Amino acid sequence: MVVVFMLEDVQLFIVHFKKSVMKNFIGVIISIVLISSFSSMDRSGIQGTIDPPEGARRIWAVSGKDTVSIIPAPGSFIMDVKPGSW
Repeated sequence: MVVVFMLEDVQLFIVHFKKSVMKNFIGVIISIVLISSFSSMDRSGIQGTIDPPEGARRIWAVSGKDTVSIIPAPGSFIMDVKPGSW
């Protein structure tokens, strides 16, 4: 009889543990999604093509006193910038 009660207790513990782990896992996933969605709200982008492909050594974007520059790949560029007029 003692062994049966201990086995039932272990089974109950395992079921409770699995539920707890699943709740924590879902909470972590929701947190990651929310954090990543808010962090991308303050970024924007500028993209374009370069003709001829080797025609630019550096691309500049200027917005007031804020400047961003990149060394582009031949033929195209993508810049991460703050939202606004550039």
